[in-house]
Amino acid sequence: MKTTRKLILACADIIKDEAEEIFIEDNPYGNFDNGVNVYLDEERQSILGFGGAFTESSACVYANMCDEDKKKTVEWLFGDSGLRYNIGRLSIGSCDFTVDSYTYVEDGDTDLSTFSIARDEKYIIPFVKDAMAVNGDIMFIASSWTPPPYMKDNGQYERGGRLLDEYYPLFAKYICRFLEEYEKHGIHISYLTPQNELRFAASYESCLFTAEEEARFNIILSEEMEKRGLTTEILCWEHNRGGMLDFAKRVYKIADKQTAGAAYHWYHVGFYDEIRLHREKFPDKLLIQSEFCHGLIKRLYGYYREDMLLNLFYGSNAIVEWNLVLDAEGGPKHDRDIGCNAPVMLDDTGRAERKSVYSVDYMYAHNIQKGAKVLSTTCVRQDVLHLAVKNPDGKVLVYLFNKNQNHQEIDINFGKEHIKTTLTPYVLTMFEVEI
Repeated sequence: MKTTRKLILACADIIKDEAEEIFIEDNPYGNFDNGVNVYLDEERQSILGFGGAFTESSACVYANMCDEDKKKTVEWLFGDSGLRYNIGRLSIGSCDFTVDSYTYVEDGDTDLSTFSIARDEKYIIPFVKDAMAVNGDIMFIASSWTPPPYMKDNGQYERGGRLLDEYYPLFAKYICRFLEEYEKHGIHISYLTPQNELRFAASYESCLFTAEEEARFNIILSEEMEKRGLTTEILCWEHNRGGMLDFAKRVYKIADKQTAGAAYHWYHVGFYDEIRLHREKFPDKLLIQSEFCHGLIKRLYGYYREDMLLNLFYGSNAIVEWNLVLDAEGGPKHDRDIGCNAPVMLDDTGRAERKSVYSVDYMYAHNIQKGAKVLSTTCVRQDVLHLAVKNPDGKVLVYLFNKNQNHQEIDINFGKEHIKTTLTPYVLTMFEVEI
């Protein structure tokens, strides 16, 4: 066995590599009563990958960069030396991180004769194309923040409202047109969620759905996609972790074959067991953490380094950042008070720079390969978070996060072989092991 150790110190932009000595013991009983146990033959869920959102805000910031910064940005995010992102999220129409509110049709259009994605073609699609030129294996997920206002009972983009019953078929056709128009640009949408944050009547684009309403819409949408030969799969929920299992169970009861799994966000304290229970009850369904970020002024609900670890540990197939790129004020944005952080942002001089969250993303996204398998692990200590992943190339990655204020000596056990190491307080440590 050989290994390399990588450390990330808190959320600072510091990643350190160093060799770690391996102790191999000829012990027929193993060494499983201390430290972290990695079960190499106990594979769990597959990893689809990592990524971020091509919001209009991100695309506008990117479009106004100089050529040098554009080249650096797509390499930092999608290149082999960078995050190696292989998932891109797109909004179906406007969201809070577009310059303003818009839809693809004129108000009151009941046959979609005015449908056009010309606005997306100006900034979003060129950004997507530049990313695809760096990484040709990007998978796309799309989400709607709201139907066009005339299809809703409140007639507004914002403040929730509900999709009117008579517009379910038309909104399904509207989404299908979006899929078809993007397909014309060589951008295939693999998964979509019909509604972002469907329990939140936000001050920006939003719409409310019950589980039964979303299930009914999923059936209508699935039938419309089948008529058109579209192969995109539907995910439900697209809200915070708390309550996901109950909602998903109700959707699957009505629209099981039309719903491939659930997407969820991180803006909720805890509730990791919602992921575990969903994974256990529905092992063949996908679970994608489709949005996470820190607010520009304050951190929201914990830290990236442990949240990403726990989402994978409990059963997620993928983790997707919110905005890929933003300006120095965490925008542009509309109808919201606070800007957001992003892996790449503009500095005070308008040049692109990697932010502190980039290094945390890097520890996971750069190192965990598409198709990797999460392995079963156990640990003697409650204050050490642990995750093991087996990459398709055969290497095993072990992540440990010491939540204790003191250094901790600990073993990583692989049957008869183990690594002896010391964990620094509040530091994420990754071991890359050749078995």
